[in-house]
Amino acid sequence: VRSGGPSRFINQLRYNFPTDKYHSYSSSYKFMPLEEKPLSAPKSPQTMKLLEAYKSEVYPRYLSASSINSYINCPMQFYLSQIEGYYQESDPAVDYMDDSTYGTILHDVLQRMYDDAKGNADCVEINDDLLDRLSNEDLVKKYVTEAIRHHYLKDEHAQLFGDSAMYLTIMTKTVLKLFERERELPKPLYYLKGEESVKTRVEISDRHTINLKYIIDRVDRFYRDNQECIRLIDYKTGGDEISANTVEQLFSNAVSGSKSRPKAILQLMLYANAYAQDAKFEGPIQPFIYKLRTLAIDPHKPIEIAKEPIEDFREINDEFLDYMN
Repeated sequence: VRSGGPSRFINQLRYNFPTDKYHSYSSSYKFMPLEEKPLSAPKSPQTMKLLEAYKSEVYPRYLSASSINSYINCPMQFYLSQIEGYYQESDPAVDYMDDSTYGTILHDVLQRMYDDAKGNADCVEINDDLLDRLSNEDLVKKYVTEAIRHHYLKDEHAQLFGDSAMYLTIMTKTVLKLFERERELPKPLYYLKGEESVKTRVEISDRHTINLKYIIDRVDRFYRDNQECIRLIDYKTGGDEISANTVEQLFSNAVSGSKSRPKAILQLMLYANAYAQDAKFEGPIQPFIYKLRTLAIDPHKPIEIAKEPIEDFREINDEFLDYMN
């Protein structure tokens, strides 16, 4: 259409039908843009009641990091999805693995491998002996195969071929590279739990306490200067940013340059607040992002604000909560 020539559909009709059955006509039309009308959502009593439920202990509704990011991106998007219940439906007819399923499989594999290594214990030490056992390629392939069958093929006995076999190879290499990168982290290091789903209340200020639901991909314990520290890890398979120039940038869509708003950092700051309050942990809690896409070229690196690595979320938390308020 842009080039002024026939579309692929028109060409298909031309070649599929006999010439005496096919006729074409050319016409030109002038389109006038419609008048833009601003969208607005009335603050009706019902709307305000639903919003108040996000702070209610009696009939609670729960915010998530993604819904909060949705509000920052576009308040109308938040209103339509969270208040009116309009959600974008996934296409069940797609015959390929989408990004969400890809991430789910890797999350599942890493959780099950570490949970199986931990067994019934409270934690398991991530040392060279454990990483040697986990880095067995056949073992990793077993876990990845099971996850692909469960989350993608929906058949626990399906044979992997075509794109499934390709994903098996790629994901196996990703998991093995992650274990290799784990060796580079300071020790001792302990895996506590993974994929923990929590519904809780988070105090933002004296005036606001919100209901929050979240899933922490992984919780580790480590030590710095003999002090117990917690690391909250979020696995990311996309191109999420792990640095920001300022805390304000976490809440602003007007991000300069090629960078997008660092939504994942905001997400982990929420989780760190919730974890500290729920666990009553007063020691350092480090938010950390594992960028699975770039493991081959980049080691694990801490989140940075203004080029300074964040060792404890409390270093920036007062300013973070001011913007949340």
